[in-house]
Amino acid sequence: MYLEQRVEQLEQLTVDHGRQIESIAKGLAELTIDVKSNRQETLRGFEEVRQQFKQVDQRFDQVDQRFEQVDQRFEQVDRRFEQVDQRFEQVDRRFDQVEEQFKAVHAQLADIRQVQTLILTILQEKLK
Repeated sequence: MYLEQRVEQLEQLTVDHGRQIESIAKGLAELTIDVKSNRQETLRGFEEVRQQFKQVDQRFDQVDQRFEQVDQRFEQVDRRFEQVDQRFEQVDRRFDQVEEQFKAVHAQLADIRQVQTLILTILQEKLK
C-alpha cells in the first residue's frame, strides 16, 4: 500500500509538473509573441524616426539652399550699391567741376564788368 500511495503521489507530482511545464511553455510562448510584437513595433518606430530625420535633413538642405540664394542676392545688392556709390562719386566730382567752372565764369563776368565800366568811363570822359 505504501508503494501504491507513493506511485500515486509521484503520478500526481508528474501531473502537477506537467501542468506547470505547460503553464510555463504557454507563458513563454506569449512572452515570445509579445517580445516579437514589441520588437516589430520598435523597428517600425525606428523607421518612422529615420524617415522624420530624412525629412528634417531635406528641410535643412532646402533652408541651406535658400540661405545661399539670399547670400547671393545680398552680394548682388552690395555690388549694385558699390556701383551706385561710384556713380555718386562721379556726380560729386562733376558738380565740383561745374562749381569751379561757374566760379571761373563768374570771375570772368566780374572782369568783363570792370572792363565795361572802364570803357564806359573812358567814353564818357571823351564825350565831355
